[in-house]
Amino acid sequence: MSSIPDSELWHPSWCDPEHCTAGQLASYHKNAPTTVGGHRLFDLKVTVQLWQDADEPDTTAVATVVVTFDNSHLVPSIHAFDLEADVLRDLVDALMPLRMILDARGRAR
Repeated sequence: MSSIPDSELWHPSWCDPEHCTAGQLASYHKNAPTTVGGHRLFDLKVTVQLWQDADEPDTTAVATVVVTFDNSHLVPSIHAFDLEADVLRDLVDALMPLRMILDARGRAR
């Protein structure tokens, strides 16, 4: 239960109200998690979610990237990485060329 009325809370544009815990004891803005894989039994499923301390007034401050690896027959492995906003941007930028390579390989088949 929120201790602060939701109408008084500010949320970043990426914050999903369904997952947000701002105003609660563990007060975090959270986006909707993104999950890839895991379509068949024992396939690896990877879920990524961004969290940011809702009590931190600096919205450009550290964000936490929570990555969960689950292959349905073991206990999921959860990893959290605190990243400065510019490091997170650099990480996303670094992954884009990989996406282009994978897209090109798919078209070449």
